[in-house]
Amino acid sequence: MKGVGEPKNFIGAEMGRLSGEYTESRFTSTWSAKTYLTNVIARIEKEHSILRAYICPMDPDYHLELDESTLLHGDEISIFRLFIGCAQWAITLGRMDIVYATTMLSRYDMAPREGHTAAMKKLFGYLKSHVKRKITFDTRSLDVPHATYLESASWTQTYGDIKEEVPPGCPETKMKPIDITVCYFDASFACNLITRRSGTGINVFLGSTPMRWHCKKQNTVETSTYGAEIVAGRLGVEAVLEFCYVLRMLGVPIISLTRMLGDNMSVIQNCLLPGSQLKKKHNAIAYHRICECVEAKIIKLGHVRSKMNYADLCTKALNGPKLHGLCKDYNSPLMDSGEYQS
Repeated sequence: MKGVGEPKNFIGAEMGRLSGEYTESRFTSTWSAKTYLTNVIARIEKEHSILRAYICPMDPDYHLELDESTLLHGDEISIFRLFIGCAQWAITLGRMDIVYATTMLSRYDMAPREGHTAAMKKLFGYLKSHVKRKITFDTRSLDVPHATYLESASWTQTYGDIKEEVPPGCPETKMKPIDITVCYFDASFACNLITRRSGTGINVFLGSTPMRWHCKKQNTVETSTYGAEIVAGRLGVEAVLEFCYVLRMLGVPIISLTRMLGDNMSVIQNCLLPGSQLKKKHNAIAYHRICECVEAKIIKLGHVRSKMNYADLCTKALNGPKLHGLCKDYNSPLMDSGEYQS
């Protein structure tokens, strides 16, 4: 082991300390990609071109699938893939505000175009002007006062006396309890203008700390917003179950239900009432997967307004005001100043 004392760096991330009412010791840790991004941006500007500052990582009106600019060749493709790799590692180090732009651009790493390279340079121009953002580790429960929760009907007749399946052989709980506080989910309906497939966005919090941000194109073409949203809800439930399994196998007790928050009221209401008839098999499976977890007391469904849904960071290219509103809101993990606002 090299060095002793408080950690400073870990896998390229910069570790810090922040004082406040986080724990009994009145301080917590922070996680930042500042050092990594500073080095990457310096290398890009030295070897390629000077980056301009931007207020958002991707233009909301830009559709990569419609770009018909000239295809790249030779070393140009390698440079584009270098940008993709650096951006993906920045996401791993906590920059969830670029997850949508990076995921969309990475789909074209086999045949990128000049327009895609210009979009990637804009992404790094945004990072250059917002390099200080960090994630604050906060184990306190995340307060979501703007969420609306509805009472669930009884599913006993459908599923019987169902309970959460505890992993066999899980260790005795010895650590402090924690809750998977919130899982935000959202879908961008028919966002791809060529295939008309929708996109899924998921954001999972442990306490008040984001631990998973997920952006993915859906495997099916949905013909309604409801279909796209319920597929996103099923993926959110599976992310919650994954965290439940991991925490239990680590000996961490889970103390409360996970709040599943979405902005589509039709999905929330239908998954709380028995008897919904869905003609598409995969939609019916998603519906019963969510309802089963509600009856097993694993999740609790709630509704939030679209502008307060943090999964929007993973489903669409946001304009500057909305992006920074989510990043600077008191419930947000990404803080420019490093201070937790209340």
